[in-house]
Amino acid sequence: MRHAVQKRRAWYELPLLPGLMAVGVALGLFYAQTAPQATPEGVSPQVRPVNTVTTGDAECTWGTNPDYPAAGTYSGTFTVTATGSPTVTDWTATFTLPAPITSFQPGTVTDAASHSIAGIGGPTVYTYAWSGSGGPALGSNVTLAIPYFGTGDTGAYRPLTCTAQLTTLATDIHVAGTGTDSDTCGAPSTPCLTITKGQARAIATGSSKVLVHNGTYAGFTLQPGLTVTGGVGGITTVNGGVDASASGTIANMTITGPGGTDTAGVLVTAGSPVLKNNIIDSGTPTGAGSSAYGVHVTGGAVTINGGSVTAQAGVAGTDATAGKPITSSAGCGAAGGAKGTNSGGPGGSEGGAPGGGTDSCVATPKPGAGGTGGYYKYIFPKLYYHAGTAGSKAPDISGGASGGAGGAGGGSKSTYTNPLPAQATSGTGGNGGAAGAAGGGGTNPLTSGPSSWAGGNGLAGGVGANGAGGGGGGGGRQLETTHGGGGGSGGGGALGGTGGTEGGKAGGGSFGVYVVGTAGLTLTGSPSITSGNGAKGGNGSPGGDAGNGANGGDGGQKSSGNSGEGGGGGGGGGAGGGGGAGGGAGGPSIALYFQSSGTLTGSGSYTKGSGGAGGAGGAGGARGNGGHGGCQVDSGQCGDPTLPSGQTGTGPTGGWARGGWGGYGVVGNPGNTGQAGQAYVTYISGTGTP
Repeated sequence: MRHAVQKRRAWYELPLLPGLMAVGVALGLFYAQTAPQATPEGVSPQVRPVNTVTTGDAECTWGTNPDYPAAGTYSGTFTVTATGSPTVTDWTATFTLPAPITSFQPGTVTDAASHSIAGIGGPTVYTYAWSGSGGPALGSNVTLAIPYFGTGDTGAYRPLTCTAQLTTLATDIHVAGTGTDSDTCGAPSTPCLTITKGQARAIATGSSKVLVHNGTYAGFTLQPGLTVTGGVGGITTVNGGVDASASGTIANMTITGPGGTDTAGVLVTAGSPVLKNNIIDSGTPTGAGSSAYGVHVTGGAVTINGGSVTAQAGVAGTDATAGKPITSSAGCGAAGGAKGTNSGGPGGSEGGAPGGGTDSCVATPKPGAGGTGGYYKYIFPKLYYHAGTAGSKAPDISGGASGGAGGAGGGSKSTYTNPLPAQATSGTGGNGGAAGAAGGGGTNPLTSGPSSWAGGNGLAGGVGANGAGGGGGGGGRQLETTHGGGGGSGGGGALGGTGGTEGGKAGGGSFGVYVVGTAGLTLTGSPSITSGNGAKGGNGSPGGDAGNGANGGDGGQKSSGNSGEGGGGGGGGGAGGGGGAGGGAGGPSIALYFQSSGTLTGSGSYTKGSGGAGGAGGAGGARGNGGHGGCQVDSGQCGDPTLPSGQTGTGPTGGWARGGWGGYGVVGNPGNTGQAGQAYVTYISGTGTP
């Protein structure tokens, strides 16, 4: 290292440019090292050990003397080597001045044990050597003092004092922004450019320490057995994060993570690293649902000694991208009953055919079939009279709505005498379907301790229940020699709405220090640990609308005379709307998250942010409406359909004239809101501290 010596004409013209003293390195020896330092006149030098401070490790200062004939700048070299520990047994110092200086006062070098040795040699190289008992302690100061000399216009130099400290750092590797990576870099005068190369050179030369000068450097991976220390001559900034999965030390650095998905300032998966007096920041996470970690530990045992650790805010989870499902199918259309007929021939007279119901619907709930109209038939040698048959009941929905009841068939009589046979009755409407269940909101299972945080996404919504089919109308009555009309079939039940298909995604969390698995953590020097805000969870998708129940079929006309029309079929039940999908959980904010079987020792000072809000659940799908009942078509007695009163299908109104209305379905339940993110200063082994 070099020390700049200034020759000048007038004292107020002299720029203070003390430089570096070059250091001689010898295997197994100790040496004193100085770093650059600009010290104003009259200010005492500050002596510090190598590798522990951000200012120079040793300093050189000029004394005062106004008598300089000319300005000039010269570089000198001061080399000190020593042996012996813990007490030095010998040391040798060399001071060299290059051209154009041709002579210079040698001065003296004095150690902490008061051994003061005058320089010999010259005119440009002076040597100072001591050996014997009672030497200075390792780590004590060694001071070079060169007095003012020269007079008048022939040349005058200010007195110069350089103070350094004996250390054991004989093979430190230096890294600086002005350096160059090579297979020989690392000396103070030829530093390496990157920390990665500096570590490689340390391993190659048997050194255990890498000294990183002020400047900005790329992220790196700590190598086993090394101490990488920044802050030499100023602030050392590392952008891109550090993988500290090794047993070594990182000190005096400002470290910022790379950003991006689940970014971390420092990652530890193995080893026993020591993080000392660093300023660590997670970097800014990007990507939906990403979390941020100041120090992310999944293995090994890390020590954080002093300094600060900060995690930035997490990133919001995405809303569901799935749209609203298509509306579910309506009930299948009902068939009307047929008109009774009179062929006039033996065996040719018959009642109206029923409205079919059992086989007419394939994908939707079936309605009940209508009954056959009453009729008479001549089979030699006599007439036979047949009453109308009852309509059939619609099937019940398994575990759900009940199908509509079939109407009663009309009676039968050969003569128009009181009491007249009963008319057919209409079918009952099917019941409406229940609402689809709400999709569950996402949750944050803090006790799970995943290697990387994963909040809960919202769950899909439930399918709405189907509406049941309406019951078939009864077959019309037979009277005298006329025939009744067939009963109308019930309306088919509708299909339930599809549940919301996609839950909202969880928001990202913010964790100052995150320790899981079997990893251990030791906190000393009260490090400051801070988490940012957790992010909001995404919103769930909506449920689909339910189908409407089909209208019941009309009853068939009578053939003529005083027979009866068929009963109308009951309307099909409307289905329930689909449930909305749940929202994603909000991200947590936890300064210290320790969910590990390893050991936690010590404590720090903690600051938390706010937990993220849970995402909203999707809206429930609309309900399906019930179909109205069918009516006979020629009696003039069909009134307006009776409006439904709710989910239960209504009974027939007007007797045989009008079938009952199918019940309404129920609006689907909205999805549940995701859990809000938790906010704790510490969460340790299942216990959170707000």
